[in-house]
Amino acid sequence: MVQQVVPAVQGDGSTEPAAAPSGLAEPAAAPSSPSRRARPHWRREVLLLVVLYLLYGAVRNLAPDQVVEAQRNARAILGAERLLGMDVERTINLAGAALPWLAIPANYYYATMHMAVTAAVLVWLYRRRPAHYARARAVLLTMTLMALVCYWLYPLAPPRLMTGGGYIDTGRVFTLWGVTPSDDLVALSNQYAAMPSMHVGWALWCGVAVVMLAQRRAVRVLGALYPVLTLAVVVVTGNHFVLDAAAAVVFFALASVIVAAAMGRMALGALRRGVAERADGVVVERADGVVPELAVDVGADVAADVGARE
Repeated sequence: MVQQVVPAVQGDGSTEPAAAPSGLAEPAAAPSSPSRRARPHWRREVLLLVVLYLLYGAVRNLAPDQVVEAQRNARAILGAERLLGMDVERTINLAGAALPWLAIPANYYYATMHMAVTAAVLVWLYRRRPAHYARARAVLLTMTLMALVCYWLYPLAPPRLMTGGGYIDTGRVFTLWGVTPSDDLVALSNQYAAMPSMHVGWALWCGVAVVMLAQRRAVRVLGALYPVLTLAVVVVTGNHFVLDAAAAVVFFALASVIVAAAMGRMALGALRRGVAERADGVVVERADGVVPELAVDVGADVAADVGARE
């Protein structure tokens, strides 16, 4: 909105611009960049993610220990894979277990990379790609929540715990310094939360984020290879069936669609109230000068679509 400054006549006949009403005396400062507006406070983010991860672990481990059903589901999964010609886990697991130089690094990878790489990508998004951080985080959390529900509803014995399956638990055969859990810790954790594989799901999330947002080609290649390598590791170590990984891909896709739909709906509602970002990047503020973070985060493409229809 353009403000016109009306000269005020002084006692000596001279004129000078009259003082504008409070709040309009000076041109509004240029709005901060979308990147800065889209970045939430780091302390809040750390607290939120830590609390959610601890809650995820607690709820996951509190799921009923349904051993009989988990074994039955494992046999059903293996039967389905045989029909599809995908039952490659035992061959790969036995071949890997026969090669300590392969099995031991695979065990360390499985025990450490799952959290380390996911945390590193979250930090990278927050610092270097803040405009995309909120959406990416929402996809990760939505996918994880969906997996948590599935762990309760569909207990599944991993190949290494499948009765009569003939698989080798490489984590037990090869003792790993610092990462092999004790028997007491294993007893407290839910060993039948295997469908879907969140090792693969989180790796796919990391890979997609890096491939889409990294600038260097070598980094994008590493991002593309990371979920593939994770799939190989979970099969070599006997921790997941191939169908567990396939389910993780489906969960990731569903979470992405859910988050996109939710943020799009919220953005449309904000636009109709006149508080969203215009397609040309000019921020439309309310009378009180407040620009919600959501308007910046969802981007101007939705604004352009609404403007075209109106």
